Amino acid sequence: MKEISTYKFEEDKSYSPKNFCTFDLLDVLEHDKLVSAPEKESTYSKIFRNLMIIETESGIPVFSYSSERVKDQILFSGFLSAMDEFVSQIGESTALKEIKYKGFYVQAAYGKFIKLALFLSEAADKSLKEQVDFLLNYLEKKYKEEIEQFRKTGETSIFKDKEILPIVKHFLNI
Repeated sequence: MKEISTYKFEEDKSYSPKNFCTFDLLDVLEHDKLVSAPEKESTYSKIFRNLMIIETESGIPVFSYSSERVKDQILFSGFLSAMDEFVSQIGESTALKEIKYKGFYVQAAYGKFIKLALFLSEAADKSLKEQVDFLLNYLEKKYKEEIEQFRKTGETSIFKDKEILPIVKHFLNI
């Protein structure tokens, strides 16, 4: 057997000011101060020096980002190309994934269309190495059309730094 409720709705008690509170509207600056958390330092920012994305066929950097003032990005690109050529001449591999030279480390990843070189002040740990490989694969898929267009025209301006930089910072935690 089912019981029937004995609740009686009383309209005069349905709205009671004691059940509500007032609030103030904040201007944008006050709101941002309240909701913004202090910026936490990224995991690899202390060891990060420079990052280059280089088109493999030409050896030309299509994107670079540096924590320091780097005078000549082409010099870095040339260095990597020379190291790759050296490794391919003496060994079975055609790609050098890690370099340690006079206080700096290079962690590289090679794809079909681009190579990515991360210059660090300390050796990359396993996690960062995996992140570099993942970023390379992501960029090759996302920017495949731009890379193909670059190969035809040689125009690097098709790569939008403002779009690529947040992706790089997010994936590499720099």
